[in-house]
Amino acid sequence: MKNHAYASATIRACTLGAVLAACGGDGSSATSSGTQGRGTGDASSGGGSGSNDASASIDASAVDDSGTSEASRGGTGPSGGDSGSESGVPGDADAQTPLSCGAPLPAPLAGSRVALQVDVCAARHGISSDIYGATFFWSSSDTAELQFAKDVRLPLNRLGGDATTRYNWQVDASNSGFDWYFMAGGSGSSPVAGASDDAIIALDNMVGAETIITIPIIDYVNKNSATSCSYPKSLYPTQDKFNPYVSNCGNGQSGGKPIPNTNVSDHDVPNDPSIQAAWIQHLVGKFGSAAHGGVRIYEMD
Repeated sequence: MKNHAYASATIRACTLGAVLAACGGDGSSATSSGTQGRGTGDASSGGGSGSNDASASIDASAVDDSGTSEASRGGTGPSGGDSGSESGVPGDADAQTPLSCGAPLPAPLAGSRVALQVDVCAARHGISSDIYGATFFWSSSDTAELQFAKDVRLPLNRLGGDATTRYNWQVDASNSGFDWYFMAGGSGSSPVAGASDDAIIALDNMVGAETIITIPIIDYVNKNSATSCSYPKSLYPTQDKFNPYVSNCGNGQSGGKPIPNTNVSDHDVPNDPSIQAAWIQHLVGKFGSAAHGGVRIYEMD
C-alpha cells in the first residue's frame, strides 16, 4: 500500500483513507471531499490560497473483497476518544510495528516550483497542550466562564492583547490606547500591586490551566490607578471623537491624523527592566517557580 503526498503550490494527499488506517486513525474522517484530511501538509506554507486541509481521495485498491475500505478498519487512538484521525496518533497495536508510507515520489512535473514528500507516519507525537487555549480576563464571580473553563478542560489561559501592552503591575492598571479613547487606570485610589493578574492566575490554577503572562517591553507603562486618559479635551480640544461616557477623553486624532502627545508624563512613566523583574519576582514569590506550579510561560509585548 503506497501512501504519499505531492505538492506543486499546494499539497495533495493520496489514499488518505488508507494512510489514516495505517496510522491508527478512524477512516470515517476521510470524506469524499477530503476536507478532514489534516496532517498530510499545510497548503498555506506553499503560498497557496486554498484551505489548510489537504484535498484527499481514497485509493480503490484499499477496498477488500467484502467492500470494506481499509480506512473503515482504522485503529483507535490511545487516549480520550475513538477517532485519532486529527492527530494521527497510532493505536497500541500500530505502535509496535514500524510503518512505511511508500516509495519515493517520481520527479516533479515540468514547471513545478515545489515538490514535497510527506511521510505521514514518521515522527508522530501528541499535540502539545501549550498550543490550544483561550484569553480569559475573568473573575471568581463569573460562574458561567468558570464553568466553561472546567467543561472544556481549559489547558492554557493567555493574559495578553492590547489591554496588557502598558500594564503597570505596581499600580495594577493599564491604558486601552486607541481601542477605547486611551482610557487608563480603573483599579481605584488604593491599588494592590499585581492584584488583578494574581486573581486570574489563582483561578487558572483552580481549573488546572497554565497561564501566559504578558511582559510589557514598550517604552512607557501606565502611571496611575485612578481613571484617567491620555488625550483630555482640556488639552486637545479639536479631536475627532470623544468618549460617550467620559466626555473629557478623546480618540487622539484630529482630521483622521494622530495628534502628537505633549503630556506623556501626566499619564505614563518610563518602563524599565527592573520594573518587570520585580513583577516576576512577585509572581514567583506568590505562586512558586515555573518548575513548582508557578507561571511557566511569559511573552514579550
